[in-house]
Amino acid sequence: MLFQQPELIEQGVVFESQPPQYFYTKLNDLKVNMLAEATKDAKLRAEKMASSTGSRIGSQRSAKMGVFQITAVNSNEISDYGINDTSSIEKEITAVVNVEFSVK
Repeated sequence: MLFQQPELIEQGVVFESQPPQYFYTKLNDLKVNMLAEATKDAKLRAEKMASSTGSRIGSQRSAKMGVFQITAVNSNEISDYGINDTSSIEKEITAVVNVEFSVK
């Protein structure tokens, strides 16, 4: 016997619906390359900052992996602990690194 929703509701069956969740499961495959690209970007930014004051950056003193922000496309949401958006299929992934350079 096939029941329709109204018949089931009349019988006291409670329906509860949740939105779907979308997970990105291949982050580990991307992490190393993303961190390398983020480190290159950090160096470019440091060079721009140093040159604006007439300085140059020297050698890299340290680098620390930060969090990954997995957000909906065009989102401006960030968190110190990272974000793993599950509400949207389309995602942007940002790798955060903290790099310290000497300045000359």
